Amino acid sequence: MNRIFLCVASEIPAGRSREFLLPDGACVAVFHSGSGFYAVENRCPHAGGTLSGGFLDQDVLMCIWHGWRFDLRTGECLTRPNARLRAYSLVIEEENLFLKLSQPQT
Repeated sequence: MNRIFLCVASEIPAGRSREFLLPDGACVAVFHSGSGFYAVENRCPHAGGTLSGGFLDQDVLMCIWHGWRFDLRTGECLTRPNARLRAYSLVIEEENLFLKLSQPQT
């Protein structure tokens, strides 16, 4: 399995997020919600704003720019059904957080 080390999981407190630049140049936002860690592309499909500073409500992210809402588990946009984010799989091993590079969830 291809994966990349992101950080120690405790470096992202519950209710917070952190941005990571991947080797291919993509920017990913990792969120620590009440139910776990989720990674999605860090670009809103509406106007291209960054999502890492968005508001969390359980597993739903709201973009701070225009209020679009996304299910972090799937990347599905709850505001516009035809839009979505690329969602990536994460693995935690011995407190280390890894992003799977092999196949993003879509």
